[in-house]
Amino acid sequence: MYAAITVIHVLACLFMIGVVLLQQGKGADMGAVFGGSSQTLFGSSGAGNFLTRMTAGVAAVFMVTSLTLAYGSARRVTTTIFDDAPLAEPAAPAGEPGAAPAPEGGAPAPEGAPAAEPQANAGAPIRAGVAVVEETGKEAGENLRDEAKEAGQAVEGAAEGAAAEVKAGAEAAAADVEAGAKEAVQGTENAAKAAEQKAEGAAEAVAGGAVGEAPGQVDQVPPQAPQVE
Repeated sequence: MYAAITVIHVLACLFMIGVVLLQQGKGADMGAVFGGSSQTLFGSSGAGNFLTRMTAGVAAVFMVTSLTLAYGSARRVTTTIFDDAPLAEPAAPAGEPGAAPAPEGGAPAPEGAPAAEPQANAGAPIRAGVAVVEETGKEAGENLRDEAKEAGQAVEGAAEGAAAEVKAGAEAAAADVEAGAKEAVQGTENAAKAAEQKAEGAAEAVAGGAVGEAPGQVDQVPPQAPQVE
């Protein structure tokens, strides 16, 4: 039944396509081929009414078959090879100690039975990871402390060296200033002695000039006139 309706649906589709093509100017050409017009090809009533009624009938058949196929496909139950396949139960992980076998017949495990060890040991990797992280953090902290200590020692040594250089420079500058002051004082004393010697020489010269001028003045005394008796 479903296959017959599908065949009718396909034929209705093809027939409706042909009818639509005939309505788009094909009737005049076919009438000219057979020696008449489109009015005489499909009878005295003309091609317009005939093709219109045919299109309406084919469209009605197409709609009925479409609804029927849609309704049948919605209610149709499809099966696959996977529907009959049995569902596999999840197997317990092999190789783990303490895994208790599942009881047959789906019976619940008796109360007070020890829990599976994998659940108890589930936190072992986490604890091991935490221990590794703590050890790594401790080593990193020690390394940072050693590096900070070395850096502090290096800074302290650099500061001591800079202080020694500054002290040496200050002592050298003080020695240079002291030597310059001594030289200035010595020069001043020498200049004072030279000025003193020059002053003594000038005084002696002035005194010698005054002694030399005195005899000349005695010789220049005019003779006295003779006295008359």
